[in-house]
Amino acid sequence: MHTDSGTEPPEPNTPADFPVPPPPGRTRWGRFCALAIANLIAAAGLLVLTATSALPVSVALSGIPVKVSAARLEGSGFLQVPQLDLTGSAGQPIALTTLISARITSLCQSTAVPTPIGPVTLRITSGEGAPVEVQDLVLNLTDLLGNTTFSGIGLGALRPDSEHPDGADYAQRADSLVIDDLRLTTRQLVAGTLQVPGLRFDVSLRGPECF
Repeated sequence: MHTDSGTEPPEPNTPADFPVPPPPGRTRWGRFCALAIANLIAAAGLLVLTATSALPVSVALSGIPVKVSAARLEGSGFLQVPQLDLTGSAGQPIALTTLISARITSLCQSTAVPTPIGPVTLRITSGEGAPVEVQDLVLNLTDLLGNTTFSGIGLGALRPDSEHPDGADYAQRADSLVIDDLRLTTRQLVAGTLQVPGLRFDVSLRGPECF
């Protein structure tokens, strides 16, 4: 039965009237990048707070190398033992290096973190005034370059003791050392305390590292 009410019946909905869901399994890269960079900045901000407050600090980003440069490092209680870092999918030879204390002039520390939009560089530098003060420094070194002077150096097997119960077949020890024009790369940096006067922090896309 048909009645003429004087109005046109509504047209049926077309596919354009409905939102098209994203294909399954596809990543929204813009949102992902924003979250990734926000997390990087948050982590770096925590590092800045610890560095300026003389609190314990640890830097390790899934095996991403950390680069450190300095005009001068003066350290005491030096110990270096070759080891194999098994944190990654394949073992990486490292030199486990510890210092009881150190004073560092013109410090620069940088890390380039891969992201879908390119490497994001986190960079920290110290001021030109007082040196950086470090206590209980531990590095997983992969390379080091600098003009170095050792005092009270000893090479050979490391006997087991309270601090190193397993000992080591080979180790280098020194009462103190001085390194000028330091350049090093480490897979991890841990310190009991790290004080950085005049600290400056930068985060940038494809920015320069310390070297």
